Amino acid sequence: MKSFFYRTIKKFKNSGASPHLDPFRERRGENKNKTKRENPRVVAIVDEMLSEENPSGPKIKLACEREGLIVSKTTIYRIVKDLLYRWTKPWYTDVLTPAQKLKRKLFCGQLLRLSEQALLEKVGDWLFTDEKWWDLVGPSKSRWVKAGSKAETKIVNQVCCLLVRLYCSCFYLFVCML
Repeated sequence: MKSFFYRTIKKFKNSGASPHLDPFRERRGENKNKTKRENPRVVAIVDEMLSEENPSGPKIKLACEREGLIVSKTTIYRIVKDLLYRWTKPWYTDVLTPAQKLKRKLFCGQLLRLSEQALLEKVGDWLFTDEKWWDLVGPSKSRWVKAGSKAETKIVNQVCCLLVRLYCSCFYLFVCML
């Protein structure tokens, strides 16, 4: 308590020399080195490495060591999170044609005009299924994507797979014909 009191009096006495600064601002630790997580050189190296092909924590760590900076993988992953990068798999979707968009809009309009009872009867006969994608050959296509939210991440990493769907449909028709 005594040191705080004397430090405050000293700040007030010295405030005349620099009137543009707040005399009661805490200056302890101003000249200390920043933590590795806030070091601009480390942050720049991590950001640069994430833009390259197949970045990983160990590769980024080696790049930092080449620059003479010792940084742990945990710190690297914290910097990655601070830079708003997310590890995500590709999101496969079809490209809708204008005709398909119009058809969906008309269908939704018909459903909205139905009464609650009629809507329940119509929808009750439908069967909905979810899709699952597996990586059959090779490593997954996951990558680091810079995005603020999970939804934004999906949109950035969206992959259109119309040809895969077309192939599966043709294969299904071929099997049914046998």
